[in-house]
Amino acid sequence: MPPGGAGDCLPCTQDGQCGVLTDGRCEAFDDGQFCTRGCQGDEDCESDEYACVGGRCTPRSGSCACLDDNDGDVRPCVSANDVGTCFGSQTCAADPPGWS
Repeated sequence: MPPGGAGDCLPCTQDGQCGVLTDGRCEAFDDGQFCTRGCQGDEDCESDEYACVGGRCTPRSGSCACLDDNDGDVRPCVSANDVGTCFGSQTCAADPPGWS
């Protein structure tokens, strides 16, 4: 089971797949669609990895692919602008949470 509890951050394509969560919904993130639960405050989220943002428990890292268990994981990235395109990598960090 994911660290956030029953169904938090499980991949999904529709809200019905997130029914085990309180007010479960399938939400779009930069790295895919994942289940989130409804909340009124951070205390409604099942883990410190999640914060109540806009009434949904979402990963503090902003990514379901970058949770505490993923600390140190590396993924490819691309940054493009008027000058050109740069290919590189990002590393998942637990503290502060997120890709860098």
